[in-house]
Amino acid sequence: MKKILFIGIFFAILGVAIFLRLWHFGGVPVSPNWDEAALGYNAYSILQTGKDEYGMHLPFVLRSFGNYTPAVYAYLAIPFIAHFGLTVAATRLPAAIMGIFTVIGSFFLARELFSLGQISGARKNYLALLVMFLFAISPWHIQFSRIAYEAGPALAFVVWGFYFLLLGLKKTNYFFLSALFYGISINAYHSPRLFVPLFVLGIVILFRKQLLQQKQKLILPIIFGALFFIPIFSDFLTNQAVEIAGRFSETSIFNDTSTKPIIPQNNSIGYLLFDSNQALSFNQIINGYLVHFSPKWLFITGDNDRHHAPSTGLLYIWEAPFLLLGLIRLVKEKTKLKPVFFLWFFLAPVAASVTSEVPHAVRTLITLPLWQIATALGIDEFIMFSLKFSMLKRWIMYLLSFAVIFVLTFQYFDLYFFQMNHEVSRNWQFGYEHAVNYVEQNKNKYKKIIVSNKLEQPYIFFLFYLRFPPEKYLAQGGTKYGPTQSFENFVFKDIDWGKDKLDPSILYLVAPEEAYGKTPIHIIRYFDSNEAMVFIE
Repeated sequence: MKKILFIGIFFAILGVAIFLRLWHFGGVPVSPNWDEAALGYNAYSILQTGKDEYGMHLPFVLRSFGNYTPAVYAYLAIPFIAHFGLTVAATRLPAAIMGIFTVIGSFFLARELFSLGQISGARKNYLALLVMFLFAISPWHIQFSRIAYEAGPALAFVVWGFYFLLLGLKKTNYFFLSALFYGISINAYHSPRLFVPLFVLGIVILFRKQLLQQKQKLILPIIFGALFFIPIFSDFLTNQAVEIAGRFSETSIFNDTSTKPIIPQNNSIGYLLFDSNQALSFNQIINGYLVHFSPKWLFITGDNDRHHAPSTGLLYIWEAPFLLLGLIRLVKEKTKLKPVFFLWFFLAPVAASVTSEVPHAVRTLITLPLWQIATALGIDEFIMFSLKFSMLKRWIMYLLSFAVIFVLTFQYFDLYFFQMNHEVSRNWQFGYEHAVNYVEQNKNKYKKIIVSNKLEQPYIFFLFYLRFPPEKYLAQGGTKYGPTQSFENFVFKDIDWGKDKLDPSILYLVAPEEAYGKTPIHIIRYFDSNEAMVFIE
């Protein structure tokens, strides 16, 4: 009977996870942003031609708007685009499926971690179910399971990689699966490239006695895992190396002068220790690291509006007291669970701390399992504490807690599924689908359609929504290294009204501020009624 109940709860939680990741899928968020459109079109292009938008054959890395991103997500999207066509839903589907895969993995990983804490079998299983449930309803995880971002699938590979790493401590054959999942993770997103090697090294140190006893069996898994670094190293051995390094330079905190005070350079000890660029960068790294533990960021504000629902943080506010209880319990823990947990805890924000935008929910998504595990342990501590009270008081505590959790959780669901599109459609670059449809209906009236670059990489949205044939696009030159892009009678450029003249044979699509003083023939608006894009001729 207990086994049937356990299985029933497992699949009920899985059903919740699936529903929250697939319900109204493709429509919430309201539209893809430029990164999603680029991933979708590049997957479509590779599917059709074997080349990305720049003409690179089966690339490991995609160039997109001067940025470089791993191509794993694009390859994951190819089967769905092949089956469903180039749509928003097909582009986002790998994120949803990998998100569900992560929810399942969180159960198995939590159960193995709790084994390190010597938690009894039945209790360990139900605590793992609680972690799985917290993952299933997590605002942070739902956000990145419904949009085409590389970090979501990378988290799935990290979670399963760690699970098989823990199994490998019992049976070395599992190290091959750990190397496989970790190897894919470092090729799926940037953050694991720093986190995974450091974390695995830490695990090796923590379990060195156990591993040394079977060191001969570790040689082949190590070689297998090392093979996954070849694509990364190969990128730096090509002519893209300088450009990729340049992109790192742009996002690196060492070259971010926007937050550094201008202090005259001198050779004094005080200047070298506190005011030099190196000293200021070091301070920024420390601050950038610590801010990822900020309760305000985690529970109240979040960061970029595309990383969370309106008026919410990344975690539920009701999780805060349980999370604190869980962390206190882990600090007091006397088993291997403690060093393993805090190894992950302290390493996870390192990659994000050296970048210029902090805190950053995408670059630190790999911290999420920690918060859910600690929260589950905190809930367990709360239940154990409640046993000291009478049955009546205990149930009053449970009912009040459940009421608060229920209200705040469903408030989030309302904000995400029903309010977000209306409140932050601007942040999701809403309007391009309508713009492309309008152009399609009227393009025969014009010799040329000129689109302003102020609309944020508009060319990729036209390629995406037109499902423009990649072989035709590449035959016309593909994407150029510069601000002006073009194909057929579309030109995407900076508008200069001193040179660009109004002409009945030219249709202009511009930002609202660029249409000042000119008569629009069609206006596309955000959900809040503000102008998004303006057509003029």
